Amino acid sequence: MPRRRRGQQSSSNLAQIAAEKDSVFDIAEKDSVFDIAVLFAPCKIVAGLGRLWVLDEQRLSPAVDVAGRKWECPITLESIASPVLLDDGHVYEEMAILQWLRQNEASPFTNLPLKHKSALRLAPLKQTIELFLSQSPAPRKCPLDRMKRAMKDADNSTAHPAAALEQLEARLAEFAAFVHEAQAIFDSARAQVARARNELDAKKERCATLMQAAYRAHRARQVASQLRYQARMYAVRKSHCLEAQYESERHEAEYSGSVEVVAALGSVILFRDGLGHSRANLGVVFEIQQGGHLHVSFQECPNGRWRRTLVQPDQVCACLEDTHAVSLPDRYKISGQACRSCGALPKADVRLAVCSGCRKASYCSRECQHHHLRYHRQVCRPVPTDEIQWQWQTRSSYQRWLKNQATLLGARWHDGVDL
Repeated sequence: MPRRRRGQQSSSNLAQIAAEKDSVFDIAEKDSVFDIAVLFAPCKIVAGLGRLWVLDEQRLSPAVDVAGRKWECPITLESIASPVLLDDGHVYEEMAILQWLRQNEASPFTNLPLKHKSALRLAPLKQTIELFLSQSPAPRKCPLDRMKRAMKDADNSTAHPAAALEQLEARLAEFAAFVHEAQAIFDSARAQVARARNELDAKKERCATLMQAAYRAHRARQVASQLRYQARMYAVRKSHCLEAQYESERHEAEYSGSVEVVAALGSVILFRDGLGHSRANLGVVFEIQQGGHLHVSFQECPNGRWRRTLVQPDQVCACLEDTHAVSLPDRYKISGQACRSCGALPKADVRLAVCSGCRKASYCSRECQHHHLRYHRQVCRPVPTDEIQWQWQTRSSYQRWLKNQATLLGARWHDGVDL
């Protein structure tokens, strides 16, 4: 039974192949045009030809590998005598592949199903290519190649020595003319290269000169701009210093000696810090030394830290009138000179500790700090390391802030005070 099935299958395959060939021939006869690319792509045909032959002048020579072996059939593992191309793009021996196709539906090389079982003979294509090459005009060879070929033919020639010598002399004269012409072309090309290099060097030098001139002009403008800016800043600083010096001298002449009698502990005074600033500061006196030197706690900017400084008698501008709205301990608390919890004033044996967060509140002991923490936690804000100084926009805004500070500390602001 199995043999019959194989026979039936092989007969059905042959019938199918014959039907396909008949259909192709019917199409060719019907349309009068036969396109080989319908069954075999041109790239596959070129690949199959390249496996078997290589171009040698005007003919195709067998292709060999490094070991000198020709292309072998994947089925017989022998050299191919009658090569045919299959749909998978590989070349086989004709008899071996036809026998394979009678029993199988897949490619013997890739084991993949074939689109069709038609095979293309490559020997007629080889003959067609060689005939085309022999009938087409041969390209003109290089004189150097012709000279080498003439020397080789003269060594292996069996003709009369005089004829071989005459032919070799003709090739030599032709090659000498070619060498003379090539030498002339070479000299002309070398001269052209020299001219191009000189022009390029000249352009580089001109571009470098222009770039240097542009950079020097830019640098000169930049230096001039810096000098103008420095001169302007010097004039501004000089004017500010003169103004501050004039204001300091005027206030010193106006208020000199008046504070030593009026100022006391807890007094609110208006003073200048002596750093060349043109505006005054408002502070609370928390210590008086001999000679009228005052230790004052003041605030440089709104919501800033209360700082301590030593004020000379000639730096005091005015002493504000006390309204008794704020008691002395509360005034010390506001300025950060007393304990925020119990109100203890700083003494020789009592050293106030400052809050590490806001650096504003002071406490006499750790118990007072823990007791006051629930109230202080709501207003404690850390002070940034790069604290931005307050930039006063107008004199009126600065005077309004001083009035608010004086009201907070319980002092009456004098409208006649000149800032």
